[in-house]
Amino acid sequence: MRDFRDMLSSILAFNAKRGAQGFGRAGAGSDADYVAWLGRWAAGLTAAWERRRGAAHLVRYEDLVLAPERALGDLLGYLGVDAGAATVAAIIEELHGEMPELRDHSTSDGARASIGRWRQDLDPELARAAELALGPALAAFHYES
Repeated sequence: MRDFRDMLSSILAFNAKRGAQGFGRAGAGSDADYVAWLGRWAAGLTAAWERRRGAAHLVRYEDLVLAPERALGDLLGYLGVDAGAATVAAIIEELHGEMPELRDHSTSDGARASIGRWRQDLDPELARAAELALGPALAAFHYES
């Protein structure tokens, strides 16, 4: 899970970088229409989470970036596999390796910089549209307005 507003910011930046309209954006007449479409998608995701939450584990992108030891330990524990400190440390070490195939995908100066990017990236009108369309889903996944 990722803050839907940051996801929107990343999508718009990636599309601009590529000069294409991917991630369903081509089917919307405007950015505001796209936000409304994302709102419907997020509502469906929220409903699926509500149905499955007793048999699923939520992993938030922000938690993986800001508190990886805890997030990975919780996930591994949920999966019933070794969640010891050595295992978690080994996974985190692997994640710090270079992944050249993702170099051109990045639209921010690293994972930490991508958190909360919507505050700078979205103009006030689009931020308001995102809050209206995505607000219930953001609340369901414990994201602040």
